[in-house]
Amino acid sequence: MSSMLHLVSCRSVTNPIPTIPARPAFGNAAKLNTMRTDFDPAEMGGRSFYRLLTSVVVPRPIAWVSSVSAAGVENLAPHSFFTIASVNPPVVSFTSVGEKDSLRNIRETGEFVISLTPEDMFEAVNATGTGFAAEVSEFDAAGIAAEPSATVRPPRVA
Repeated sequence: MSSMLHLVSCRSVTNPIPTIPARPAFGNAAKLNTMRTDFDPAEMGGRSFYRLLTSVVVPRPIAWVSSVSAAGVENLAPHSFFTIASVNPPVVSFTSVGEKDSLRNIRETGEFVISLTPEDMFEAVNATGTGFAAEVSEFDAAGIAAEPSATVRPPRVA
């Protein structure tokens, strides 16, 4: 199924959302209504569409996700598709772009930790986003201190 990005909303090309008549616009809003661009991911290609989508929400919060594989290897990786899904019950979500260690570990164990990514740790966050082998701990490889979490096995950033 293909999608179409229209301003900041995605809709299905094969099952389009009915058009809602626009309200009259005034001032600058009237100019905005005439400046529309549709983006078809099928025509743009995956990488270009990814860049477009990631530029729509800025600044983008980064989830620094730690997990542990079934074999016990600690993983730490940044994920930029991250948001709050619910407050009650508390649910956060992130999207793994591709089959990464984080996703595989979480499927195996059902546990993960999200640490915040303060600006002063920018270089460390980037260091953990590189392609380490599954048997390498990003905590160790990037020299990031870990500490035990309160209720789950994956450690958190110290």
